[in-house]
Amino acid sequence: MAYDDEMEQSFINEQDYSIPVISERRKYRRISHNEVERRRRNNINDNIKCLGQLLPENLCQGKLNKGTILKGSVIYIHMLNDQLSEYKARLERLEYEAAILSSKSSTH
Repeated sequence: MAYDDEMEQSFINEQDYSIPVISERRKYRRISHNEVERRRRNNINDNIKCLGQLLPENLCQGKLNKGTILKGSVIYIHMLNDQLSEYKARLERLEYEAAILSSKSSTH
């Protein structure tokens, strides 16, 4: 019976010791995770602010918040893509016309 009492006492002592260690580990992990999460949020917020500064003023009328900045950014990117498509098509037409004029001038 004495052996069982010693084992039980040893187990209790180990538990008593490990509870503060576990809670310290959890506390450290929580603090560490909170810092990582705070940096992530700050990074997102900083980049959203940068997007807001890149937008034309007429796109984000009223109060600027994350939602309006992101919505305005999507609209602006679509507008830029449309313009790019138009410019590429115009460039192709001009290159075609230049090739025709070049071939006409070389035959005369």
